[in-house]
Amino acid sequence: GGPPPATPIQSYRLNPNLVEACQFSPNGDYLVATTTLRGEGMGELRVWKNGGDVTKDAVSYPAHTGPIYQFCFSPDGTRLATG
Repeated sequence: GGPPPATPIQSYRLNPNLVEACQFSPNGDYLVATTTLRGEGMGELRVWKNGGDVTKDAVSYPAHTGPIYQFCFSPDGTRLATG
């Protein structure tokens, strides 16, 4: 019993970066991830258009002097808070 296993819809190669957190925007239009280089150093916020070209569509925002372990969207999905 139980539901069938999930099937990946897209892969994002981020080596040597590590993903600390990842989620879709409230409306599902974007995938947002926080990464660090090998788990150390400055955290980065990365944004992809859902279903877009993963090699070209990423927008990257350096955000912290250390890793970003979590983030959340505002209720209307227009802003992000990182921590």
